[in-house]
Amino acid sequence: MSNHLPPSLVPTRLESVIFNRTCRGEKPTLALISAAASARMAVAESLMNLAAADIKSGPKNGDLKRVKLSANWMAAVNHPGEGADLYEAVHAIGMELCPQLGVSIPVGKDSTSMKASWKDRATNEAKSVTAPVSLVISAFALVDDVRKTWTPQLRRVEEVGETTLFFVDLGLGYKAMGGSALAQCLGQIGNEAPDVRNTGLVKAYFEALWKLHQVRSPFLQHTKNICRC
Repeated sequence: MSNHLPPSLVPTRLESVIFNRTCRGEKPTLALISAAASARMAVAESLMNLAAADIKSGPKNGDLKRVKLSANWMAAVNHPGEGADLYEAVHAIGMELCPQLGVSIPVGKDSTSMKASWKDRATNEAKSVTAPVSLVISAFALVDDVRKTWTPQLRRVEEVGETTLFFVDLGLGYKAMGGSALAQCLGQIGNEAPDVRNTGLVKAYFEALWKLHQVRSPFLQHTKNICRC
């Protein structure tokens, strides 16, 4: 464990190893391809950012029952198609993904006028900019022992001895690049967005992490930048 803790960890009381952890997830560019995938990936990113901490389990060791989410929804509901996209995104996580993972969303907020309209002073032409459906997820969890928190810091062999670096593919081999920074650099949006394809695999991943936290085996944890699942 690094001597420096991430800023998202807050102690519950002085001189305690029990902390609260808050992490966020958002994938608005994916909504240009699939609003549902964008919402699922926002939830997945927030959970993956929690994973490095020794999250307090629910009734079953390693489950996500004690993780709570806050959902901040943004959409231009009066723009054609955006209201339907918002419904699709809400249904994807509120009725499907989160119940399957055992995670609840007790709180949130919404902004439903994400469109700006104006007239060009020079040409008197009407113009507008519409933001895609966007979801910002904040994930909250109680941490049993902050001393077991992992960071992305690589450790020298002189410090910890020989170690092994593992790649855990939660994406089932899929390599969708739609909505990525690479696609934007190439002037494209893409046709297929990254998505959460197997909730059982995500749950099994957290169960495995819980076991590793108990034996304090790993020294670091890091996720791929787009958190493909």
